[in-house]
Amino acid sequence: MEVIESRREELRIEQRQQQRQQQQQQQPGAEGTDNNEGFLQEFLDALPVEIRDEVLESGPLQRQLLERDGASFMRFGSQLPLHSQQQQQQQHRGSSPEVDAQSSPLEAAVRDRVRIGTRSGTAGRGAASGADANGQTEQSRVREKRRKKIASRDIAVQLLSSSELAALSRFIFLPNHALSSTLMMRIVQCVCENGRTRSQFIHLMLSILDSNATSLGAVDTVIRQALLAEQPADTSDPGAKTPQRGGPRSAGIDSSIGVGTPAAALFTAALVQQTSAEFSFPLSELRSDVPAYVPAQRCLETLHSLAAHNPRAAMHFLVEHHGLRKRNGDPVAEPQSAESDDESRFPVVHLLRLLVKPLYYSHGSAITELLMQLLSTVTKPLGSMVRRNRELQQQPLEPSDAAASSLPRAAVPLPGIPGSALRAIVNVVAAGECTSRTFQHTLSLIQNLSHLPGVLPIVTDELITRASALSEGVCADIAQLQDVLQALPPPGSDEAEGESEGVPTELLDRVRDITLAQFSPASSHQSRLLRLLMAIDYVSTTVAKRLEEKERARMEVDSDPMPRELMHLRSLALGHDAQFLPLWEAAGQCLQYTSAHAELAHVATVLLPLIESFMVVFKPVVGERSKSEADMTVISPASSQSVPTAGESYFQNFTEKHKKVLNALVRNNPGLLSGSFSLLVFNPHVLDFDNKRSYFYQRLHDDSSSGSGSGSSNRRHSARPLGHIMQVNVRRSMVFEDSYHQFTGKSGDEIKRARINVKFRDEEGVDAGGVSREWFQALARQMFNPGYALFKPSASGRVTYQPNPQSWANPEHLMYFKFVGRIIGKAIVDQRVLDAYFTRSFYKHILGRKVDYRDMEAIDPSYYKSLEWILENDITDVFEETFSIEVDDFGQHRIIDLIPNGQEITVTEDNKAEYVRLVTEQRLYLAIKDQINAFLTGFHDVIPKELVQIFNEQELELLISGMPDIDVDDWRNNTEYHGGYNSSSAQIQWFWRAVRSFDQEERAKLLQFVTGTSKVPLEGFAHLQGNQGVQKFQIHKDFASPTRLPTAHTCFNQLDLPLYENFDSLKSNLLLAISECSTGFGFV
Repeated sequence: MEVIESRREELRIEQRQQQRQQQQQQQPGAEGTDNNEGFLQEFLDALPVEIRDEVLESGPLQRQLLERDGASFMRFGSQLPLHSQQQQQQQHRGSSPEVDAQSSPLEAAVRDRVRIGTRSGTAGRGAASGADANGQTEQSRVREKRRKKIASRDIAVQLLSSSELAALSRFIFLPNHALSSTLMMRIVQCVCENGRTRSQFIHLMLSILDSNATSLGAVDTVIRQALLAEQPADTSDPGAKTPQRGGPRSAGIDSSIGVGTPAAALFTAALVQQTSAEFSFPLSELRSDVPAYVPAQRCLETLHSLAAHNPRAAMHFLVEHHGLRKRNGDPVAEPQSAESDDESRFPVVHLLRLLVKPLYYSHGSAITELLMQLLSTVTKPLGSMVRRNRELQQQPLEPSDAAASSLPRAAVPLPGIPGSALRAIVNVVAAGECTSRTFQHTLSLIQNLSHLPGVLPIVTDELITRASALSEGVCADIAQLQDVLQALPPPGSDEAEGESEGVPTELLDRVRDITLAQFSPASSHQSRLLRLLMAIDYVSTTVAKRLEEKERARMEVDSDPMPRELMHLRSLALGHDAQFLPLWEAAGQCLQYTSAHAELAHVATVLLPLIESFMVVFKPVVGERSKSEADMTVISPASSQSVPTAGESYFQNFTEKHKKVLNALVRNNPGLLSGSFSLLVFNPHVLDFDNKRSYFYQRLHDDSSSGSGSGSSNRRHSARPLGHIMQVNVRRSMVFEDSYHQFTGKSGDEIKRARINVKFRDEEGVDAGGVSREWFQALARQMFNPGYALFKPSASGRVTYQPNPQSWANPEHLMYFKFVGRIIGKAIVDQRVLDAYFTRSFYKHILGRKVDYRDMEAIDPSYYKSLEWILENDITDVFEETFSIEVDDFGQHRIIDLIPNGQEITVTEDNKAEYVRLVTEQRLYLAIKDQINAFLTGFHDVIPKELVQIFNEQELELLISGMPDIDVDDWRNNTEYHGGYNSSSAQIQWFWRAVRSFDQEERAKLLQFVTGTSKVPLEGFAHLQGNQGVQKFQIHKDFASPTRLPTAHTCFNQLDLPLYENFDSLKSNLLLAISECSTGFGFV
């Protein structure tokens, strides 16, 4: 294809030459034959085709303009002084409209092109557009398109000489007050549109960076050594052509500057060619002292501005340049072998080797951030380069290429980066201070370099090595803190429980001194360790996932094995590594002291980076498992639960042991749950309900809030979605049906974002919040109206409800269930409390959790006891049932097979567990499957499924129905004691002491555990409902082992309390029971 394109270009050139000869023969004398009056032929040959066409078109008119306006305007190097040139420019800018009107459209366009460089002559064309507006508009469009196409091409002609570029480069290092940095950057960008000038300029900046120049005098020395002597053409640009000059540059600008050259470049060329002393100044004579980092800062700023503006400049750093090594030298590099000498020819390697020098990773955050930003910018094309090379390798050879099949394809050579340069990247992450922006640029650089083979193992191994070394430093810091804390009684001991004087002031001062000196600074060991571990996590998750996707797509075509890099990343697991376990153990001991002594609560805050490090390294171990367990099937055998690994067990034990500290940290900084503490979101045993609720509303309202930053304590409860107003006009007597019809046709997103404004017909109330609150309560009462046949009360009292299997009697029952789901979801979004309580099994269906036979107790207590008896006793020759069940639909009895041909299969001792599971599935799920699915469709229209799954069924009830206000005295006065207990028994006294020590959430969970709901009757505990009507709260003595957990019978509001030996044992077991009751444990 390249040969064909070359031949086509030759044919075009020959065709244009023939046309020019014919024009000269037809119009003799129209154009002089003197070569001095036109453009140099060698200059025309060096131009791209598009520029050459435009020059040939506008050449005669340009000469006419120059003769009319004076050729000195284009020749900045003439003998005219600078102020004379400026006067002539003012004259040209102020030319009268009459002159422009007399010119032809093309002539006006050429004049404007001469005035403003590559910009389109809109003013000139506008002046001449009165004659033919349509033609001028079309001509403007064509020329603008041509201009953009020309600008995208790289000009290979030498634009500035070495001395001119040296003079221009000095302006970069002037103080900010002497010259506008923005103007200087713009000039550099325009000049570097020229390929050869860009190459020389980038190499000059690299020379200054490599030289460790810390003063303007040193910069001036590098400039003189690098560019004042003429350098031969760079062999990296084989297509570059330098036109031969007919004579010395005594006057006029370089002949390589032609039509289309940017005006800024023309001005720069004129500026740097001045011979006066003010334009040939040495930087060393400036009366200005600059900090040592300024030369490096100016170079990096300029290079990044150039790379961000010009993609070819960014690509320049990834291309091999044979003259780079000879020009720059490398004082920091190791003794060069043949291979490393080739690697040093890549400019990107020179930038990476700068990270070996402390100036670029530990001196100041500004220098480091600039360098990492530049590196992340120039390495972005690596992905496309690798992808293009792979596509070239996969392309089949055409028959015409069969003869050349032994030759390599024209692939883009990838830069070779030595291992020492890759390991130097870790210096930035492990440095004393690293800003968040610098850290992000570093991660982007690692991701860009990951496209190159062999990079990730080197970088990850270096990260792990540094992290291991830093962990020893953190252990030493923790040991100092432990030495001070050991003066206190060990947490959990009798001495610690009986001590009430608190922590001595002297010890608090010593702890404060250690924490301020060793843990608080941003350069502390624990902060640096956290950055290293976060980088490892990023590489092993984000980068590895992207590589896996690409390799999976590649393996569909090729059968090559998985690359060694991916296998290496998959093997990374630092959480339970033996080298880090001492660190976690030492941190855990310090956290125990903070839990036991309120005066030491600040220590946990100081150790937050270390706790975050723990979360980060265990993320690959437990992250995917936690998320997958949050999406369980509704019914599954108990044996399907997988056994946790050693790392998962360690993580669970650590987090549950320090649950109090972790919740306190999250409560003070809710944004942690969206960051490093995200693993706790899916662990229902660690996070408290208030922290889950804060995270829930933060995530729920993120798309409605103006800012998406880290959550705040004000935002987590007060944030409300601010959308359009949804007007709801209803009749109070028909509130359910009217609301149903007005919600029909609305999308879930509309309902979620809308602000409900309710108007009751024939009432004067204005909704400022109170009317809509009353509307929600009216709907909550009506959805349980027996006339709609949607829900039926459970057997354990008439306060909890279950979907009615016979709701099909209502023709629109499924649409009603969807509407109820939307109403409950909208109430959660708007934080409206509903007087709606459901059975525990229905809450499990909402959460997507599995149900078991124990949930049958709330639906049918007698049937539950039968199932329990079947499981606990031998049913041989006693139980005569088959795998089928009989149902009653309004007097019509029908038999449902639990399995195919279930009526013919007898239940035996061997298959009775399967029978109990299938019966439970039929009664609690399959019988109301359509109702559940319709409800969940409406509910998930408003509440995301994965978001609500962070709660358990108890917490979901509190989210919907609110936290009850429990009066402990009323509760105690209306409690009955049985089995040997009385109000003066030690265990009873300890029980009420524990209840009083509970917060409202724990009291609500205890009430849920015993009665099945957190709802307290309006009349108080004296009217607590049970299976047989009013049934007070009961506590029975459990004569079994005191190591058992308390058990409950929700149908009778009964708590079986073992004979615990002390208060601590009773309280801990009671808390464990009410927290774990949702997992299906039998507590026996």
